[in-house]
Amino acid sequence: MYPPVRKPSKHLKPQQHQDQTQEFIHNLRRSDNTWIGLTDKDEEGDWKWLDGTALSNGYWLKGQPDSQTGDQDCASIGHKSDPLESWRDQQCLLELYRICEMRTVN
Repeated sequence: MYPPVRKPSKHLKPQQHQDQTQEFIHNLRRSDNTWIGLTDKDEEGDWKWLDGTALSNGYWLKGQPDSQTGDQDCASIGHKSDPLESWRDQQCLLELYRICEMRTVN
């Protein structure tokens, strides 16, 4: 069962909205690591979303990103941690679930 969808309040500050979005994504896949569409493949340490937008706020686990095994250029969200500290860098070739953002159609 998926968690209930919480619509952001009109009165939320941008950071609060980002935190709510992060918690929602964290709860979508409760037991599996999931790709989130973030990479530093072009330049190590320069994290960007797949649409080219620079990362403005991250939810990294303590000590992450670390490129521990070398070529760890993709970010995933883990689910055995605090939702606001759950990202890690991993090798892009791992087969994980994926999450993407889609526009709604009116």
